Amino acid sequence: MKMLKNWKIKDNIIKVIKTYPVVLCSIILIGILGIISIHSEIDEDIIAKINLSIAVFAGFSLILRALKLSYDNFDNKKYSIILIICLLLSAGYYFTIDMQKDWTIERTFIILFIQGLLFISLPFIKDDEKAEHFVNTAAGRLVISGVLFGIAYGGVAGILFALEELFGLDISEKIYQDAAIILSTTFLPMLWLFGLNFKTEPFTSRLYKVLLCYVCIPLLFVYSAVVYGFIAKIVIDGFVMPSSIIGNLVLWYSFVSIIVTYLARPYEENSLTKFFYKWYPLISVLPIIIMFIAIFMRMKQYSLTINRYYLLLGGIWLAAMFGYLIFIRFAHKKRRNIVITLSIALFALISILEPVSAYSVSENAQINRLKETVEQYKESGGELEAANMTDEDIRQTQDILNYLQWNHGYRFNQDEDIDTYENLDFLTEEQIKDILSQQVKYEISYEETNYGYAVRGERGSVASPIDIDGYKYFIDIYSYDFNNGDIYSFDNYEIKIEDVIGSGGENQDNIIYIYKDKALVYKLSMLECFGDRIQSKGTSFGSSVSDFVYVTEDEAVKIVISNVDYRFGEEIAITYFNAELFIK
Repeated sequence: MKMLKNWKIKDNIIKVIKTYPVVLCSIILIGILGIISIHSEIDEDIIAKINLSIAVFAGFSLILRALKLSYDNFDNKKYSIILIICLLLSAGYYFTIDMQKDWTIERTFIILFIQGLLFISLPFIKDDEKAEHFVNTAAGRLVISGVLFGIAYGGVAGILFALEELFGLDISEKIYQDAAIILSTTFLPMLWLFGLNFKTEPFTSRLYKVLLCYVCIPLLFVYSAVVYGFIAKIVIDGFVMPSSIIGNLVLWYSFVSIIVTYLARPYEENSLTKFFYKWYPLISVLPIIIMFIAIFMRMKQYSLTINRYYLLLGGIWLAAMFGYLIFIRFAHKKRRNIVITLSIALFALISILEPVSAYSVSENAQINRLKETVEQYKESGGELEAANMTDEDIRQTQDILNYLQWNHGYRFNQDEDIDTYENLDFLTEEQIKDILSQQVKYEISYEETNYGYAVRGERGSVASPIDIDGYKYFIDIYSYDFNNGDIYSFDNYEIKIEDVIGSGGENQDNIIYIYKDKALVYKLSMLECFGDRIQSKGTSFGSSVSDFVYVTEDEAVKIVISNVDYRFGEEIAITYFNAELFIK
């Protein structure tokens, strides 16, 4: 309570409303539109596009307000002109958003990420020693505000629940959603903003010192020793790279080390911190080299994807940062932390600019990979047809086509007419359908169990109509409900589902029992019905609507999966599923 009293919540809320009126109005407008979306029949995609555009504008306005508070020469005239320009840019951004493409949504969050980096960087260009202190304060305030938001929402939800239970009121779930939106667009941002001070003086914290100097830095050195041990193993094994995992491990622990480098500057007189600044950049050189080798090995096999694009871009940024830290050490220059945040913003910006964006580069890379396969078959006097292809080539081609569906909005559903694409004019509709229809066993030596999750109508497959002519009963079944002991009874039928536990103690299979007049007429194992498809297609399971449909031999029962969680590889399992059951 003393902490809350020191915050002077009432006075500071009034202050923050006066200081950040545009930011707060933008966020509140997002909340209002969100509530309208819940309670109206207005197209949700339109409201989502408007909200994403407003969020971008809110980010711009927050940066501009920070600059106005930080620099005396940033007067009202400059602020107003730039704010209007940002408003027009945000309005124009609305027309670039396609809610059917995940990339445009991801791009919006990258823009917000860039704005966040500029927000913690631009106010401190002249004196970046204050930057890490501001980041510490902002992060701490955000955590506390989040906790208080959780408490506030829990209280509101508790009151609503009590009204339902004690007074028998029928309170819709939408009211709970409204409460969450209202609190998250008013209470939460106000609590966070009133704790920010762009003219804060540098300070030290015993907690941060212990966490950074005596926990994070030693752990980073230990982790480096583990990575060097792994590199030694690679050398002993004859420079055989076991998997791409080394690239991801090096990337993330190197990224953490840069964060520690940024935050630990107030404690650079500490002996451990001095040792860290002096030697860690040099220690990181070899792991970064190994990381690039692993990345390029994967690129050589499977070319660039959006994930590998960011892995590569992140590696280049880390190499640049460690190069910068090594340079300033030997050149005896002053380290400027603002270089770290502004360079991340620059690299993130590059990743969404055309024609070098992650989206365009990865799409072109996969199409070129597909072209190479077509050319190889043409050179050998054949066509890219399943009858002429090896299982591995079919699998690789399916992977490319599925990738283009999941990540780039292509539609290759074999159950309907295929859209035509100018950049795929070297393949016919018949070729694409032929390849995607193949059930190919994956010739993969699995070192571990792989996990998958598929939803009908996603992964680029259009939700095609499914023939249900002649079926009398439609039952929605959810394995978790039945596994808790539920039995579905209707007319003279009973249905129950039992889970089968594997040797590892996890769900292995689900058995559907269908009784008629108390007699068992069907016992359907989900693994027997769908296991072969899952094992053969792996993570590609679900690329065709037909993957989700099973019909008994007498055609009296049809199972149509809505979503399924599964494992494949050394162990194959269907953990849970939601499906529609049709009975004649």
